[in-house]
Amino acid sequence: MKSIFLTYLIFLALLFFGGNIYAQTYTYNPSKANCTSRWTDGNCWDKVNISGCSNNSTSLYPPLVSSASLPGYNNFKNYCEVKVYINHNLLIDPGFDFGFLGPDYKIFLGDNVSLTTPRNLFLLERATVRFLKSSGTSNALVNLLNIYYVKQAKFYIEDRIVVESYNIIHPTSSQYEGILFHINPLGVLRVFDTMAFLNGNSNKVVVEGLFEVSNFSLDAGNPGFTASDISLKNALLVKGTGRSNVCSGITIAGDSYVAVEANGTLNIKSFNLSGSTIFENWGNTNSKSVNISGEPRFWLYSNSHFNNQTFTKISGTPQYVKCGTTVSSIDTNVAGCTAGYTIISDQNYWDSSTGDWCFRTLPIGFIDEKLDYNKHSKTIVLHWTTTKEMENGHFEIERSINGVDNFEKIGVVKGVGFSENNVSYQFKDEKFPITGERLYYRIRHVDSNEDYSFGNVMSVLPITDNTIAAKWYAYPNPNKGQSLKVNLGNVKLTEPIEFRVFSQFSLGQHYKAYGEAEMNRKLAEIVGSLPNGLNFLEVRSGNRTEILKILVEK
Repeated sequence: MKSIFLTYLIFLALLFFGGNIYAQTYTYNPSKANCTSRWTDGNCWDKVNISGCSNNSTSLYPPLVSSASLPGYNNFKNYCEVKVYINHNLLIDPGFDFGFLGPDYKIFLGDNVSLTTPRNLFLLERATVRFLKSSGTSNALVNLLNIYYVKQAKFYIEDRIVVESYNIIHPTSSQYEGILFHINPLGVLRVFDTMAFLNGNSNKVVVEGLFEVSNFSLDAGNPGFTASDISLKNALLVKGTGRSNVCSGITIAGDSYVAVEANGTLNIKSFNLSGSTIFENWGNTNSKSVNISGEPRFWLYSNSHFNNQTFTKISGTPQYVKCGTTVSSIDTNVAGCTAGYTIISDQNYWDSSTGDWCFRTLPIGFIDEKLDYNKHSKTIVLHWTTTKEMENGHFEIERSINGVDNFEKIGVVKGVGFSENNVSYQFKDEKFPITGERLYYRIRHVDSNEDYSFGNVMSVLPITDNTIAAKWYAYPNPNKGQSLKVNLGNVKLTEPIEFRVFSQFSLGQHYKAYGEAEMNRKLAEIVGSLPNGLNFLEVRSGNRTEILKILVEK
């Protein structure tokens, strides 16, 4: 079966869109006169017209199309490739759900840049969207509301790009085929709710980097069990450098396919297989529960590892194969077979092994963790309920703007202590930073003995009126540790400026200034002592807060 992956690579090469090599190029330049820091403002872009690109050369900004009037392939096949370079944080809000208009649309992002939209992104038929880094070694962040796809669309996440979205689904129940989502070895795709391929065939998620999703569903697909049949199935393929965490579970039905290559890792809370699906494990899979119905193929290969807590055959006649030998039960030993199947009953293993992003739970009986964001009142409220409490001390609320590895405590809520009934709590965050980036929250439970554990990570992408105001920015960035200034644009401040510079190693000292000039004088004194690497400058004035990323390279 090793030939399956070779067959897949050949198939993938055939999927690439072949077309015009011409490229229309746009570079975002917010320092231009009359620029309002919007994607759709032609005053904000330096544009290079290319001879032969007349179909999209008239647009003063990187061309978009409304989802209400999406053209088919025949309407835009003669458009040239579009290249977009962005080195400052940017909001895309054209006032409607949209698609990137071009057969091959490349968006190059600089270090620590965030690109955000409060609108749904539609992938055009037979078109390719690629997010790439233009320079540097830090990540860039792309926040998309929902992604909707149609047939033969392709979406690439290149190295050091993090893409986050609530859902990736088809907008209707129509049949589609040839969809490709590809995550490079240093790329990240996070889907906070659902990703699904429920129709058609040849739809793929290829994971070479990190893929994290709450629910993942595969259905339909191409029938058959040969290598050529499998290459046309709806599939999740976790490559040797890849890791995938599925927070709630995977449901694969019809004729779909899931494969974990050697050295790849798949962590699942619940794995549900039915129909004539195929699961191949050459690498490392953790699945707390497995539920089988119908006639799926469940194949474990040499040197693979499959850890499990409960394995249930609900109905049907599944096929279990270990190292090429058909067995009556998945836990049957085969002489000389190095495919490991291990039952792990310890609940602590399942609470911790799949990572903080998805699976951590509190031992006190935690339900109904949720987060509400009110755009009008500009507040974020966390709600949670405990089903019982024994020696409960308090809850610490933590927030991060830099992914799930840099949480900072922002508040404390006292616990009831002892209770056999449901107790509801809430915490209101009214001073969250307005950065145009996704915010992460989690609740740390601390008992009376100072032992602690974490709840689930929750996230929100706040879009407020202040978000689309002129961005404050720090320069030069990257910084050599010799000078640092902040440009506040044309914002008129009526209150003092409070600021601090912090990193993962230090929370930083708080300063106060009465204007941009005074703040920059103090920053000039501070910058020489900043550590190499990523630092953050928090600037506050009145009800406006921004956190600017600063890369120090001495």
